[in-house]
Amino acid sequence: TVAVLNGTTIGGLAKRTGDELKEAGYTVGTIADAEAQNRSATLVQYAPDAKREAQAVAKIIGVGNDAVSPLDVNTRTVAGDSARVVVTVGADQNQQSGQG
Repeated sequence: TVAVLNGTTIGGLAKRTGDELKEAGYTVGTIADAEAQNRSATLVQYAPDAKREAQAVAKIIGVGNDAVSPLDVNTRTVAGDSARVVVTVGADQNQQSGQG
């Protein structure tokens, strides 16, 4: 399950990213606002044993592997326990969406 958190003040950005992941075959769980909404760059975090899945998600949404890191406790709390991968969407996704 992939959770998508909006790390910006741009309405609907997390939902758009979630829809993109659903189209790619992922199960999308929580879609919510992140604790901080000032992210310029998207972050992809993963639960233990889900690093490959996180890297695949990052590739789909056009984020480099340098943005992939282990899940932290605060993000886990917002995303929910079922999420193996959590995408915290940054403003860079607003610029990428609509291309292609």
